[in-house]
Amino acid sequence: MKAFEKSVKIPKVDGATVMLDKGLTPEFVESFLKVAGEYVTAVKLGWGTARLIDKEIVARKVEMYVDAGLDVFPGGTLAEIAIAQGNFEGYLNELDELGFNAIEISDGMIPMSIEKKCELIERACEQGFTVYAEEGKKRDEEYSVLSPSDIVGRMNKCVEAGAEYVIVEARESGKHGPMGAEKRERVRVLSEIVKGVGIQRVMFEAPEKEQQFELIVKFGPEVNIANVPPEEVIPLATLRAGLRAETMGRVALDGE
Repeated sequence: MKAFEKSVKIPKVDGATVMLDKGLTPEFVESFLKVAGEYVTAVKLGWGTARLIDKEIVARKVEMYVDAGLDVFPGGTLAEIAIAQGNFEGYLNELDELGFNAIEISDGMIPMSIEKKCELIERACEQGFTVYAEEGKKRDEEYSVLSPSDIVGRMNKCVEAGAEYVIVEARESGKHGPMGAEKRERVRVLSEIVKGVGIQRVMFEAPEKEQQFELIVKFGPEVNIANVPPEEVIPLATLRAGLRAETMGRVALDGE
């Protein structure tokens, strides 16, 4: 039983939370999962960080996350490098060897047609991975050429190919692409994406409280949020549940 469970009711919220692991130790992961593991859906080992860490340590951490019922995958940058080097099959095999159960497929830095991207998604699904497909470029000048309808079209094709979630690229800061636009334009574009793809499938990179608050108020506490630092996992859960001043009264207070 949790503290205050008998006296304070809170709503059940199903929104996904992806935590960003930038090189945590297994000891930290063990402690973190005891306290906050139930408030995480998946863990991303940021960009290419896993490539620099001993494989036994990576495998140990992956096992801990998987045993906790979480999806775990390296950042899409690592997959992009493998793709650019012509070794996607080898990458999939090594994911398997290390115990990963999910993969992020992106084209933030390399040119890739949507047809090729969907082919890679289908291949990853065939090998049993849950796919998180990231849509958008890491350079804003490249991202700006895509209209909301273009983004929606590409995202829906990723879902049709088997992606479980489609992530709106915003980088570690959550301030690039549509997430970095002026507020009125940002809300307009994000609303079109949610309307066109569906709130259950779309995921936003939003590591900061102000970003998370804006998304929860606009789309509800079930909005899917990624790139959340470990220390912000429980604070985000309180925003979703109305246990913080910013959202108290904006989500159900009857615990239903």
